[in-house]
Amino acid sequence: MALTKVSYSMITGASVNVKDYGAVGDGSTDDTAAIQAAINYASSIGATLIFPTGVFKCLSTLIFKNNVSYQGAGLSASGLIGTVISYAGTSDAIQINNPINSSTSAYINIRNIYVFCTTKTSGKAAIADVGSTYLNLENVRVYGNDYGVILDQSEVVSIRNCNIGVTTAGTAGLWLVNNAAHTIGASAFFTNRITVDGCQFDAGSTGQCIADDGGVSHTFTNNNFNGGGTGIRCTNVQGLLISGNEFEAATNNSISFNTTTLASATGNYCTTVTVNSNYFSSSTVNPVVIFQSSSVQKYIGCSNNFNNANVAGAPYSGVAAGVFDFYGVGNYQTGIGSQVVGNTVSPLTSYTPTFASSNADASIGNGTISGNYVRTGANITVTINFAVGSTTTKGTGQWWFGLPFACAGAIINVGSFIGFSAGTTFRAGASDVNGGLNYARIWENAVGVLGGASYAWANGDFVYVTITYPVSQDL
Repeated sequence: MALTKVSYSMITGASVNVKDYGAVGDGSTDDTAAIQAAINYASSIGATLIFPTGVFKCLSTLIFKNNVSYQGAGLSASGLIGTVISYAGTSDAIQINNPINSSTSAYINIRNIYVFCTTKTSGKAAIADVGSTYLNLENVRVYGNDYGVILDQSEVVSIRNCNIGVTTAGTAGLWLVNNAAHTIGASAFFTNRITVDGCQFDAGSTGQCIADDGGVSHTFTNNNFNGGGTGIRCTNVQGLLISGNEFEAATNNSISFNTTTLASATGNYCTTVTVNSNYFSSSTVNPVVIFQSSSVQKYIGCSNNFNNANVAGAPYSGVAAGVFDFYGVGNYQTGIGSQVVGNTVSPLTSYTPTFASSNADASIGNGTISGNYVRTGANITVTINFAVGSTTTKGTGQWWFGLPFACAGAIINVGSFIGFSAGTTFRAGASDVNGGLNYARIWENAVGVLGGASYAWANGDFVYVTITYPVSQDL
């Protein structure tokens, strides 16, 4: 092919055919050198590289370069028709190598190609990208290596209508790398804006379909996760949407949130996670969605369907320990297990209550006071611990304990208190807060607990107060 002729045709959209560079596609001839020569030329002019129908055997890694659309003739589940790149080497079948930490505009499209690896090599993938921005995979199938696809320092990536398979325990069909675990010197938070839509993941019984080690704005929608040890494993993602997917019979968990990466390095929690409109089917004893301790900050789970037939199974597990801020509504469960519907849980938050009296003659002195609160829906539950000190001024008025937020509405809300006065006398009664006020009072029967008139409070005595009341929806 004449160089000047193809360069001129680039004006109207040039194309290069790998067979014009000597590729045979008969499944036995090593086509690596011919295909690489075609890639190099197509990249130099920004052309579409055509892979016609055939099985293109490669004994060495193909280096896919920037500014090329890699166009196959289609694929099939059997790999007998369409375009197959059959890789028999011991590395990545296809590599895309751009500088790390650089957000290089690659402008690479890969379509209608089956990348089949005949040899499985530890840590290697069918397709491994480093450092590319603007990478698209559409109607691509990968299978046979340790990983399916690795995205490391990749940004603005779209993977659509692909079939991604992996069978190795501890690896993944798609690995999103957010550190130096794959490429030495790589920085965190360059693996951003990754979209995976309409894909089929086949991970056998032990592999992970997606291992997401973090980054920003990852979206997994309308995919089918077929088996596998885990459907999606997430660490340190800031802004994650998991929506409209089907999760079928994972042997461990459909979704797992962690603070350690796939390579067992220390990671961080995910922030602002939305899991909605998914279908989960499981018959294992393991939770469908599980949270490692402190692994998510702000989780929203809405309108999911859990089909869990196992008595010991449950759609959620470890919510209190694993999620700083949990919101679940409209989820439906068939079978037996716990159900999260109309539930909002916020972090347990500490605050320092005030201590006063209705006659303004009480003060805490060297006494101690502490409190915490948690929000559930429109209500807030407050717990206050107060210990009388040797210099506490007990006063003559009724004791008031400050609340973190004012009570909404116009009704009286009732809680309780317990305490020990005079060292040995046990006391118990009610607490209350009126609408619009930001302090709680305590009562025993009809008598308000006063600073010195009701009980002989002394150094070391304590009062525990708890009350639930409505707060403004704007908080």
